[in-house]
Amino acid sequence: MKAVKKIVRYGTLLILLLCTNTTGNAQTPEINPSIEKTITGQGYRKIALKRMLSGHLFMEATINGVKGSFFLDTGAGATVLDDGVKDKFKASAEQSAVTGVGAGGDNLNIQASTGNKFETGGYHNDNYTLYFTRLDHVNNALKQMGLSEIDGVLGADFLTLTKAIIDYSTMTLYVHP
Repeated sequence: MKAVKKIVRYGTLLILLLCTNTTGNAQTPEINPSIEKTITGQGYRKIALKRMLSGHLFMEATINGVKGSFFLDTGAGATVLDDGVKDKFKASAEQSAVTGVGAGGDNLNIQASTGNKFETGGYHNDNYTLYFTRLDHVNNALKQMGLSEIDGVLGADFLTLTKAIIDYSTMTLYVHP
């Protein structure tokens, strides 16, 4: 097995990646414990992720003082909540001029909600924009698998604002408050 060390610059943060070149059985490289120390030393906070039986990454966040359940979706362009949880999260929304596209189809009706308080893992934003649409197809599929429903999906807007780093090997999300 040939190990190659590579340093990658992520903003002002340097990350040491360990890459392995194996023949035969693939092995997970050991994570350098100094990576976590480096990341947290740059002000990042840790959030434990959970993997649902469906394979989705799952986490909690608080919106307008109310705790909720969310998928973390690196492919979603924005944070989107189910239409049915507007009252739960004390959010008001107005029809958006754009329509959405997602796993549930295209031309999805989208409503925008501004001025929300959003918190998770030390990240806090008092003017967070959320989007609402129907996520019935997602929650129905989860129910059929015997899994808990979600309130929404945290997307690329959240990941970008928090300068997120995902460590899949330890199921940890690092966010910069």
